[in-house]
Amino acid sequence: GFFQAELFHSMDGEVKEFACNIPISQPDFLFAILFVWSLTCAAELRRCLEYLHHLICKARDLEDGFDFVLLTQTVGDESGSISVRGLNLTGKVMVCVLILLPRMVITVWLAILGFHWLTATNDFENLFLNSVALEFVMMLKNLLYYTMVSAADKREVELTCIELPRRHRRHHTSCGMTIQYLVWGSGCALLIVLYICHLQTVLPDYKWDVRDVCKEWLNRHFIAADKGV
Repeated sequence: GFFQAELFHSMDGEVKEFACNIPISQPDFLFAILFVWSLTCAAELRRCLEYLHHLICKARDLEDGFDFVLLTQTVGDESGSISVRGLNLTGKVMVCVLILLPRMVITVWLAILGFHWLTATNDFENLFLNSVALEFVMMLKNLLYYTMVSAADKREVELTCIELPRRHRRHHTSCGMTIQYLVWGSGCALLIVLYICHLQTVLPDYKWDVRDVCKEWLNRHFIAADKGV
């Protein structure tokens, strides 16, 4: 069947609340929540791609049978910083297969599950809380690192950096770099629009016929709640 707007006012209050708490009934709010979540996942993916680019594609290739990794320390540097200058083929494969690819797959998987979970949350307050819970899951690896890794190991990680090609060592920006980062944000926004309008499977064949009547009802509901009515 189809939603008949003229019969909405004759429905019970609990039924109205249940129908109007569907996140898709307020696509602007749902878009904002999903956009923030997609930016969180995009930032993680971009970080993995940067590691993949510098460690796998740009790092010096070492011959197998010799050092697993080539490390150098700047002469006269009392901080003890170490630069990763190269990896052999075995090292690159291990970093890619055991670290970077699983990290990217988990991020994409969490992004998809997060889209479905947030869209299926039938309460706006819980929708916000669930988005915070997803952020907690995404940051769980950082929590484990800061609580379970020794201070000496963390300091060694902080002092280890990836040696960039000479043309990338100077800290400068350009129009191309700015556009590149804007593409990530625009891509996330486009993905959310496509998901809400065409890809979501929470409410198949949704006709967008609840938004108008629910907008009026939600305005009255929340205004009355703020006034303590």
